[in-house]
Amino acid sequence: MGLIRVADQSTTITPGANTAGTITLTGVPNKYHYILAIQAQRTCTITLAGTGSVNVTTTNVPGGPQWTLGNAMTAGATQIDINLSFAVPLRSSAPNTNTTFVFAQPGAAVGWNATVFYMISD
Repeated sequence: MGLIRVADQSTTITPGANTAGTITLTGVPNKYHYILAIQAQRTCTITLAGTGSVNVTTTNVPGGPQWTLGNAMTAGATQIDINLSFAVPLRSSAPNTNTTFVFAQPGAAVGWNATVFYMISD
């Protein structure tokens, strides 16, 4: 049987500068999250120098994908960090379970804008 789309949705976060954020896809009884795309970018108002890294982690996603990003940015920059779309949607590991994408603090004067596009189905 093919995938039956129940609902197409997206969830976006835009926390303040140097603030962590979490996208939470709320669990639905007997349903999975099917991830269609993930987009994340950072913007910076002052130069951020450094050799550290910023991490993005997940829960309830097969294989527990995570991304490690460099944190240096120039003043006024917008940087696309994650831009993924899936030809075959990525199904969450378990039904009726929250799926999360956790974005670490990005650094002084740096803010996230991140969106997960998904659908909910059997």
